[in-house]
Amino acid sequence: MSSHREAPEISKDPVADSTDVYAFVSPDDCTTVTLIANYIPLQGAAGGPNFYEFGDDVRYEIHVDNTGDGRPDVSYQFDFTTHVRDADTFLYNTGPIDSLDSRNWNRFQTYTVTRVEAGGRSTVLGRDLASPPCNIGPLSTPHYDRLAAEAVHSLGRHRKVFAGQRAEGFYVDLGAIFDLANLRPFQQLHEQYGLHLFDKPAPGVNTTRELNVHSLAVQVPIAELTRGGWNGSNVDDPRATIGVWTTASRRQPGSSSPEPARSTSPDRMSRSPGWATRCSTRSWCRWPARTSGTRCRRPTTSCSPSTSPTRSWPSCSRPCTRASSTTWRSSTRPGPAARTCWRSCSPASPRGSSPASRTTPAAPRPTCCA
Repeated sequence: MSSHREAPEISKDPVADSTDVYAFVSPDDCTTVTLIANYIPLQGAAGGPNFYEFGDDVRYEIHVDNTGDGRPDVSYQFDFTTHVRDADTFLYNTGPIDSLDSRNWNRFQTYTVTRVEAGGRSTVLGRDLASPPCNIGPLSTPHYDRLAAEAVHSLGRHRKVFAGQRAEGFYVDLGAIFDLANLRPFQQLHEQYGLHLFDKPAPGVNTTRELNVHSLAVQVPIAELTRGGWNGSNVDDPRATIGVWTTASRRQPGSSSPEPARSTSPDRMSRSPGWATRCSTRSWCRWPARTSGTRCRRPTTSCSPSTSPTRSWPSCSRPCTRASSTTWRSSTRPGPAARTCWRSCSPASPRGSSPASRTTPAAPRPTCCA
């Protein structure tokens, strides 16, 4: 499912608003998979003085179902803490930010990532992990690529994690779609309500091209996600298919439960005590076959949308490509959809009043989307 402020209620709560979920075999290590959940949609690059950040009161989770019952078998939880070095100023930074521990970076975030299994076993994979700053501009973040690369943390056992601002990688012409669905390539054929405004087609516009999101990305071995630790090459094996979705939750007033409520439907707001789920995004994917060595075979992943979280998995038939339906998304290809999730927009100058006119290049390896 893809959502960019479409739901009326959650549009008022952007820090808990998920936009997209991606699941693909990591291009730098085909024994692992990268899971990405994006939040806080449609961020303008020149977003100061209060730049975008994750919510301290929100628990972000990426869930994996490997049995087909619509319930999480493995979850990765992200909990954030905001730190302010100088409470006497409202400024995000007071000079160039040249490292993740720069004293000039006044308002920064760290986070804890925890792996939770269906049986209740919980393992903290990392604590006090630093998020990178927003890409402010050439004076404030002169070496942004380096900062982004430093924010890719190793969790051991071939695991990596990243949490921070990235360029929005989802192509959508929001202006035309919500102008009475007047899609530009055939706008002259559309109902014009007697206004006679269009007599020829026009190219589509990528509304999100210079906008950002906040991404949660975790790279883990495939065997840590599949049923029974399966890591074979037969794509038709039922253990080769998993479901992936994301949720954002807040602790309900008066609750003492340390764990989020486990609703049987992650697409529905939980009403039980503990954590109330605000929104979710899901995709259903099948792993590609791969050779016995380290060389990856061409990805053949297929996905199907899930109309019910408790139904059995449907047959996979449609390829997961960049042109997939906007109601569900995933990609196994190390192409534009995978690469752009690791870029971030920046204003053309420190005093720019318009969205970014440039983007920084993708973070170099060891990032999993390089």
